[in-house]
Amino acid sequence: MKRWTVKEEHKLIDLISEGLSHKQCADALGRTESAIHNRVQVMRERFVVVKPKRKQAEKVEQEESSSLALYLSLLLNVALTAHIVFTHL
Repeated sequence: MKRWTVKEEHKLIDLISEGLSHKQCADALGRTESAIHNRVQVMRERFVVVKPKRKQAEKVEQEESSSLALYLSLLLNVALTAHIVFTHL
């Protein structure tokens, strides 16, 4: 099993953000389609979601229905911010 690098994860996020299918991402990254699917699942699990207050519930429902590209874009921003913070400590 080939390990995923941070660079490959960022590339995957970019590809999905561009609207490519898992098959197309697999071809571009030299991985299997199932490897792409599994990595997307792992990346989703790493993202921590804070439960909102009741007043914000409707807003969250709208946000939850947003596209995978937006979700992964937010994940990338969080990862990059964490990387910058920890590398400058």
